[in-house]
Amino acid sequence: MRSAAYRVAPARSQLLGAALSRGQLTSRPAAHSCCRLQHALRAYSVSVSRNRFVSSAWTVSESKMEGLRVLQDGTCENFSATRREIAKAFDMPARDVRQLVARGARVTVRPTYFLFSCPPFLAGCVSSEQALLITTEGGIVTGNSATRETAAQVLQQSICHAIADSQQPFEHSVLEVVLREDMLRKQERFMRLSQLILRMLELRDDPNISLRDRQLGLLRFGADRQAEAREQAMYLLLTLSNDLAELEDEVRRAERDLSQLLASDEDMASLYLSHRKAIGTGRAINEHSEVEYILETAVMQLQWLEDRVRRLQGSVTTHRALEDLKLRNERNRIMRLEIMLSMGSISLGVAAVIGGLFGMNLSSGLEEVTHGFWICAAGTCTLSSALLIMLMSGIRRFHRSQRINVMQTATLRRALGGLDHAYYALRHKGVLNDESPTSDGNLSREEARVVIETTKLPSMTVSSLLDLMDIDDDGMLTLKEMRASHGERNRPK
Repeated sequence: MRSAAYRVAPARSQLLGAALSRGQLTSRPAAHSCCRLQHALRAYSVSVSRNRFVSSAWTVSESKMEGLRVLQDGTCENFSATRREIAKAFDMPARDVRQLVARGARVTVRPTYFLFSCPPFLAGCVSSEQALLITTEGGIVTGNSATRETAAQVLQQSICHAIADSQQPFEHSVLEVVLREDMLRKQERFMRLSQLILRMLELRDDPNISLRDRQLGLLRFGADRQAEAREQAMYLLLTLSNDLAELEDEVRRAERDLSQLLASDEDMASLYLSHRKAIGTGRAINEHSEVEYILETAVMQLQWLEDRVRRLQGSVTTHRALEDLKLRNERNRIMRLEIMLSMGSISLGVAAVIGGLFGMNLSSGLEEVTHGFWICAAGTCTLSSALLIMLMSGIRRFHRSQRINVMQTATLRRALGGLDHAYYALRHKGVLNDESPTSDGNLSREEARVVIETTKLPSMTVSSLLDLMDIDDDGMLTLKEMRASHGERNRPK
């Protein structure tokens, strides 16, 4: 019976052998043994599936989370721990551990700690004694891991400075620094987008663009440099407007989350973690003025930034409306021109009919010219060929112009995708700090390239970023070009 069972299929022979080794099969009559064989195969398959699922779940719970730890006394160190170890250290449920690597922006308050997530790079957990800044989770993170590590180092330095200069509780210093750093990143991105969008909008009425002689190529008649620049600007404005809309959604989500936290007296009172640890009980529900001030300041800054984003989007919308109106006027002119051409074609058609009826019966003297027919045929062919070449050249130049616009749009999209990476790289280098020794100097493109390449971005993206940041195209990145928002001091306090 065993030899017959082994001949069933090679794939099931291993299952059957395992069942035999466990003693689940015996040498009984054939019918009874076949029934036990089927039950053994089913039981073993279910057992294997269950073991695989448990092993997979255990692997997820044991995946390493790495980052930086900042202690209450300002000591900083690296850490590497599993999800279980972090949950045990903070007395944290599993759902809160999952929020450490979640994509959404939030501040989650618990009695003994709070979690923060500021996509795409900042996330961590804060108690009254320490703050964990997450950089990697099981080797898989959202965004560039090198930039997350750089952003965590920047946040760590800011927390250490805040602890040394402030008398407020440790958790409040960390919360204030996290909100400020996230606001600075959003502000930097907005200012960079604002510079680019305003530059594109200025091309519509730039008086320095000289007009070019009109040509007769197809789709080129009446075109000039200003029209080409305006068309190119419209391509780039579409990409910039989309990125600005994403920033607006990001600002709105952060504002909504902080507003919900600000509306909850219980959550704000629970943010006094040091008080709970020292006294043993939580703060009174109506005693949270310090935390409320921190959150109100952050919400006011986000609202201010959202208003500026909306105004800039309104400028882009107005520009699109003007361009659409201009195109409608052009279409109306083309329609009037088509009507005039149609009327002219009718007139020429009448003349052609009359010439066809009487042209062969009337003598003009040209019939007697030597080789007149061949001269006329050659001239007609030459004129037709020249017209065809001119039309095809216009089409090729139009397609080439469209390809260039699409390529420039793709380059701009790559550069915008690396803006946050470059921001944290320059912050970590110290270029954007007021106390930096390089705060009054410039960086060459090669020096800036070395700094930005630490984020592990592709070389094409780095080149696009440098072109985007070098506004005056002089090969040097000035402090004003690199500090799009740090040089501005008119933010609400």
